[in-house]
Amino acid sequence: MNNENKEMSVRLLNALSEDYKTNAELQNDRELTLKLVLRRPELYEYASDKLKADEEIAETCFKGDGRLIRFAPESIRSNPKIALVAATDYPLCISFLTGEAAESREIAELVAKNGGSAIEALPEKFFSDKEIAKIAVTKNAKNVRFFSENVRADEEVCLAALAQDRTVCAYFADDAFKSDKVFERSVRADRGVIGANTLSNDMPLGLFEKIAEKNLTIRLGSQKIDLLTIDYDKLYAVLSVCEGNVIRKKELLARVVEKDDRKCAELLCEKFSVPPQTIKDALPYAVQHRKMRVLPYLMSYMHSKNVGEREEREKIVRGLKRNSPKAVQTLFDNISEYKTDREVILLCAKVNGAVLKLIEDSPLFNDSEIVSECVKSYVVKNADKPFVLWFKTMPFSYDDLKVLCRKDHRNYFALDEKYRKDSVLCAEAVRSGIGVYDMMAEDMKQIPIVKEAKR
Repeated sequence: MNNENKEMSVRLLNALSEDYKTNAELQNDRELTLKLVLRRPELYEYASDKLKADEEIAETCFKGDGRLIRFAPESIRSNPKIALVAATDYPLCISFLTGEAAESREIAELVAKNGGSAIEALPEKFFSDKEIAKIAVTKNAKNVRFFSENVRADEEVCLAALAQDRTVCAYFADDAFKSDKVFERSVRADRGVIGANTLSNDMPLGLFEKIAEKNLTIRLGSQKIDLLTIDYDKLYAVLSVCEGNVIRKKELLARVVEKDDRKCAELLCEKFSVPPQTIKDALPYAVQHRKMRVLPYLMSYMHSKNVGEREEREKIVRGLKRNSPKAVQTLFDNISEYKTDREVILLCAKVNGAVLKLIEDSPLFNDSEIVSECVKSYVVKNADKPFVLWFKTMPFSYDDLKVLCRKDHRNYFALDEKYRKDSVLCAEAVRSGIGVYDMMAEDMKQIPIVKEAKR
């Protein structure tokens, strides 16, 4: 019997709820409305204006669904007590609040504790409130990005955020790094070098300036920094703390010339030894577009470098004869100057065969001696694609292909079908490693020379 009564109660509730949406008499019945919204708070939307302004009814509804405050009259939306009930259930309702409720610090703290997109809806004054910010970053460190520049420079706020997530320093204001504590917790240094994979284009200028102030350096290749896309106002600061070489000097110099930035041009050219040919290529644009701050410097720099070209070449040659990795890197960085210099390229081919990738547009690309030396000296890296796939045309002799297949079986599988049908090349590939035989086509496995090559 109890179950039957209960079922009838549910049926009645459903029926009344549907009628309530269209029946003005029901919508003005306070007692009935209060009973209904205990179970169906969403009916608040259909209540009469008088009952929507009823604090007891509003509070009852908002406990179940804070989003309903959007249907409330201003007297409710400006009531801090009732607004707090709504915000407890649904923090984003702060965007619907007005008057005293919108300015309520208690509600702002509640929103900050919950974090998320609701923080963006806080009244403007709270974005300059350091205490609200500290509450917000304790919930989610990245919430710091919503606050004013002064707050994002505050030591206590920044340290509270860093305690949750070190990468959040990308959202700090430049002045935040005037604090040694903030700087030291944002990055790590080992023997004067900033740790790998800790810096990116998004890092504030103030962080890079602090690195320079501390006489620390960064290795560009180990960071997530692209000098061609980083905000230009950070470029000089980044270059000033880099050690080693930078790549794509031609494009980088073009960016500096476009800005007519002599200070940055001097740093780039002198610290990173930009080749004279790169300067020469940049001059026509500088002349045509009247880049009068950088133009005199570029002409002077190119003249002084031309004097030293012979000495630079001799230094590279000496280094290559000693198998110096530094000489190879210097050559790679300045390949446009030497890609037709047979002596230099041949010496490099004997040390590092990867040079073949850099001279495909040079006549030396088809020099059989250089190609063979490159084939012998290139280092197989599984992270790279097969060596033969680096090239649009095939400069390799048959003997070169045998060496390539023996060094890395992936070269064999990258060849055209006519080469994959060659039993000698197949056998060389099989000799390259355990398990390669099983990867071969069934007809190739039956060839005696291929069987014999199996490990």
